[in-house]
Amino acid sequence: MIDALNGALVRPAFAPRDDFKRSANVLGSLTTVESAVELDELGKAAIVTTALSLGVDASNAKAYSIGCGLELEPDPDRRLTLTGDLDVLGMPRLKLSNRVSDVDFARYRLTMKELARQLLAARTGMIRLNLKSRAEWVSALDWGDHHLGTTRMHVDPKRGVVDANSRVHGIANLYVAGSGVFPTYSASNPTMNLVALTLRLADHLKREMR
Repeated sequence: MIDALNGALVRPAFAPRDDFKRSANVLGSLTTVESAVELDELGKAAIVTTALSLGVDASNAKAYSIGCGLELEPDPDRRLTLTGDLDVLGMPRLKLSNRVSDVDFARYRLTMKELARQLLAARTGMIRLNLKSRAEWVSALDWGDHHLGTTRMHVDPKRGVVDANSRVHGIANLYVAGSGVFPTYSASNPTMNLVALTLRLADHLKREMR
């Protein structure tokens, strides 16, 4: 649902709080309210039954599809590798291995169940999850991926590629400016954090080169 608010386009989004993520052992996510939809007979019956049980007026109820952005659990098999094929410049082509695991989908379902519970408790709405199997989840994926963490930041060279200043471990004059240094994926668009890290690196290099 993208509405005009004082001339700006806005899209409502829900994100789990840190305390819930810790207690439920889930990762970050963004649940966005998308387009208005026409309910089928099962959906209409669910609204009527729920409204009666809660004692609320649902005569003006509206239904919307929802989208999601997921923070994925780090996976060593999710990576970029070089292939034997060469591009037009004679450089090895990249192979991307990127897979959303069953655990990632299961964690998001837990988050959605909590959001649905809170909406019902507030007597303001309900959620219907149509996707059950992994195949259904994968077939519905239509957002872009943020390829992060291929040169992740960590103080330990055994667990990361760059240090806290984005310098490659063991090399004095090689730095990485990019989202590859992100230690985790997050569920939000990474551009602002990427710009902030790049500016931070620029300030560090200016001090180093004085």
